[in-house]
Parts: sequence; C-alpha cells; structure tokens
Amino acid sequence: QKKAHYKKAVRALCVTMSILLYRNQVINNDKHASQLDSKVEMIKTSIEYINQNYQSNLSLDDICSLICVSKYHFCRIFKEVTGKTLKEYILILRCRRAQVLLRKKDISVAECAEKVGFNSSSYFSKCYKKQFGYLPSEERSHMA
Repeated sequence: QKKAHYKKAVRALCVTMSILLYRNQVINNDKHASQLDSKVEMIKTSIEYINQNYQSNLSLDDICSLICVSKYHFCRIFKEVTGKTLKEYILILRCRRAQVLLRKKDISVAECAEKVGFNSSSYFSKCYKKQFGYLPSEERSHMA
C-alpha cells in the first residue's frame, strides 16, 4: 500500500526482528554453555573415579550411581565429551599405565596385566598391541 514513511516502518520492524533474534540466540547460547558445563563436570567426576579405580573391576552401574544418572544418558554424554566410549577410555588408560609399569619395573606381562585390571593376559596383549602397535613383551625394545 506504500503509506507515508513505509520504508522507515519496514526498517524499524527489521531492526526489532533482528534484536529479538539476537536476544533469543544469546539466551540459547547461555543455556547450551550451562548444559555443556554440567556435562563436563559429570564426566570429570567419573574420570577421577575411573583413574582411582582402574585396577579393579569397574562397573558402569557403580560409575552411574556415583554421579546419579542413567547408564544410557551417561554413555551418550561420555562419548559426546571425550570422543570415546567408556570401555575404550578404560582400555586406553589401563594400557598406558601398563606401559609405565613395563618400562619402570622388571615384571612379567601377566603380572602387569593383573596390576592394571585385566583379567586375561592374552586380552591385555591384544589391547596393548592395538593401542601401541606392538606387544607388551616388546616394550623394553621400544623405549629408545
């Protein structure tokens, strides 16, 4: 209809709409940041627990009851935050701790596997090779 000052009215409505969109975006970003912070805190707590208890038979139920969330929610969030599944994280942690033990102490592979929480030395060797590209029995030759 092009009433008087219609261009200024359209411009004002565009500015108002831009302000509303910006405000909504800021609110959503704040909510997202807050949710991410709580997820990271939850995962930090679980990782501290895992790091202290990796030698024992860790249970998903124990970890979830510690941080008061369901198994499914925890597994999804853990993968989202760390990029790894819980099982992958624990296996990597155990292999890295085993590597330190094998470098510092003169112990057998079976003894090392047991100390870091593996029930089977053959499964330990398989995981170790997957992690580092060589068997735990070859660790001392790879230290250089």
